[in-house]
Amino acid sequence: MMLHESIYSVADNDRAVSLKAAAYMKVKLMKRVAPDALTLAIARIRDCGMKPVLGSGVSCEHGCWLEACVPVRQNDNAGEMNGFLKLRANLPTQPLTFRGDAIQLAPGYTAKLNLPAIETYRMRTYTTT
Repeated sequence: MMLHESIYSVADNDRAVSLKAAAYMKVKLMKRVAPDALTLAIARIRDCGMKPVLGSGVSCEHGCWLEACVPVRQNDNAGEMNGFLKLRANLPTQPLTFRGDAIQLAPGYTAKLNLPAIETYRMRTYTTT
């Protein structure tokens, strides 16, 4: 079993561990805000004897790219960085690529925003005076 939706902080991690209800805990960059905080959360989960599962099914390529940078250093199981596969257009100018079933990050890759692609998702524009 995996704990997932209500895990936002280190306190949530600790409470989940104390329940002894699952072997896995899901972590997402969007809930931790920064890669360093995500890295600490993964270490804490592992230190408590649980297995972290990384990723989000609703993140765009930029979030998935940042999440994919973390396992290179720390995660030893599959991630679920697949939210960007649901979009009709790639949001970075250079799309994420795969080797087999893994995101392949080329050296020096940056997720520069593809502004024309963003326009396809825009619903309205607001201006201030």
